[in-house]
Amino acid sequence: MKLIHATDRKYLAGKTGIRSSGLRIKYAKNKRKAIWCVPVHQVDKAIRHCLHPDRKINLLDVVLCDVDVPDDWVRNHGSDGSFYVIKDIPPEMISFRAIYTGGI
Repeated sequence: MKLIHATDRKYLAGKTGIRSSGLRIKYAKNKRKAIWCVPVHQVDKAIRHCLHPDRKINLLDVVLCDVDVPDDWVRNHGSDGSFYVIKDIPPEMISFRAIYTGGI
C-alpha cells in the first residue's frame, strides 16, 4: 500500500535517522505507538499535521516520505482517512519525494 508520511527534515540524517534506520515506532510521540500516514491523494493532510501549533515545525522543514508497505501492516484510523503502521518501516520501503516548499 502506498502512503505518505510527513516529518521534520532534522529526523533524516544521523545514525538513527530515517535514511539509515527507517521509520521506527519506538520514536513515536503519540499515545498509540505507530507510524502515522495518509493516502497519496491526501498530502495536504500530512503536511497540516506536521504544522500543528504544538509541533513548532517550519513549513520549509517538512519532508514528504513515500512509504510502500504490505497491507497487513496498515490499520485504518476511523473515517478521517488516516492510517497507522504497526511495524517499523525499513529504509528500503521509503523514498523521499521532496522537501515541501509550496502553500497548502
